[in-house]
Amino acid sequence: MELARLTRDVKIQETLVTLLVQQAEQARMAEGRDYPMVQVLDQAIPAERPSRPRLVLNLMLAGITSLLVGVCGAVLIDSRRSSV
Repeated sequence: MELARLTRDVKIQETLVTLLVQQAEQARMAEGRDYPMVQVLDQAIPAERPSRPRLVLNLMLAGITSLLVGVCGAVLIDSRRSSV
């Protein structure tokens, strides 16, 4: 008789622990959802002067680079043709 009572008490305690663990997990998940994922570390300050790409400089660099690559390619092709 006592064994049956103790077994029943153990099962009740197991069920109670399982329920409380589930509730704790749900509470932890709800707490995680409440916190913001992004924190502002520093406030943004506007720039003193606006910045934009230097179009003329970029075009000149691209032109010079493509000219050098083209000349080197032509020299390589010419040297291979003359060596064959």
